[in-house]
Amino acid sequence: LKMARDELFCARDARTSVRQAVRVRLIAVAAALVLGVLVVASLIASTLAGMVIASLGLAGTFRHAALLAVNEVVSLAVVIAAFYGLLRFLPSEPLPRGATWRGALTAGLLYEFAKFGIGAYLRHAASIKAYGAAGALVVLMLWVYYVTAMFLYGALVGREYRDAPATRARVGGANYRGAA
Repeated sequence: LKMARDELFCARDARTSVRQAVRVRLIAVAAALVLGVLVVASLIASTLAGMVIASLGLAGTFRHAALLAVNEVVSLAVVIAAFYGLLRFLPSEPLPRGATWRGALTAGLLYEFAKFGIGAYLRHAASIKAYGAAGALVVLMLWVYYVTAMFLYGALVGREYRDAPATRARVGGANYRGAA
């Protein structure tokens, strides 16, 4: 992820010692693992909270809907914070905070939509049951691929938000004559 994001942002390849390069890589791996565990823990906590809310016997009431909404908002906030951490601290050249928050919000919302989609697929797909553990492995690999793609898309949104003032200055600046 670090190399892909650095490539995405055309980060300069600074000449560093082997010790510094190893240190940077270890920090990147540790950050990715910690934040990955945070996202998985959020997913598990959200599922458990949903089960507890369902067991309260409040189905069809306003309180039930409110508890489910609070559960999803807290889950979304944790995921956005995790993506913010990845986008902010993983690259060689971090984005400004505003651009990082925009990218993290985009990636977090895409993650939440994908979470609902994969849940619906797992509930209704007969092919998973037919292939057993192999089908679950394929779904897990697809999930990792989608989360990585969402992270990189969030990084792209952050980059575009960072570069937007420069684009506006070129296109709409004082010397802009339009398409004459």
